[in-house]
Amino acid sequence: PLLLTMMAILNRNQELPRDRPELYNQASRVLLHQWDVERALVEDKRLDPKTIDYKDKQAMLRQVAYHMQTSEKGLAGNLISANDLERILTGYLKTLEGDNATKIARVMINQLRTRNFMLCFLGADYYAFVHRTFLEYFCAWEFVWQFKETRSLEIEELKSEVFGKHWQDET
Repeated sequence: PLLLTMMAILNRNQELPRDRPELYNQASRVLLHQWDVERALVEDKRLDPKTIDYKDKQAMLRQVAYHMQTSEKGLAGNLISANDLERILTGYLKTLEGDNATKIARVMINQLRTRNFMLCFLGADYYAFVHRTFLEYFCAWEFVWQFKETRSLEIEELKSEVFGKHWQDET
């Protein structure tokens, strides 16, 4: 239902993208930005929209998804502890906000859960992506980011460590 709703919202103003990565990119933009704008939600005063925009939220979610998928559970993993989630978001936010990064990370976790519907609280201090499609999309995007943008991942590592280890894994 979530993806179908996103597709309906996107189709209202434009033709749906033909390739899945662009569809998921636009769906995430709707949830992380347009959703709040169209519902006229007031931005949390603790978050500066000039500093943290939907692209920053996407970048944080890429890192969260990457952490989940490269953890011990592997590709089946869609679980992250509140401490790891806060640590990842704080690390990213330190590049933007500096001193208040931990407080802002906590606000961001709540917003990603209650306003953007990307994460859900599972209890016992654990979170997961509401929709596995977004988990896989953001993780794949992080691999692309590391390969193309930061150049911290080489083609041989992609072949052996990513594809080579997982190509037979049905999950």
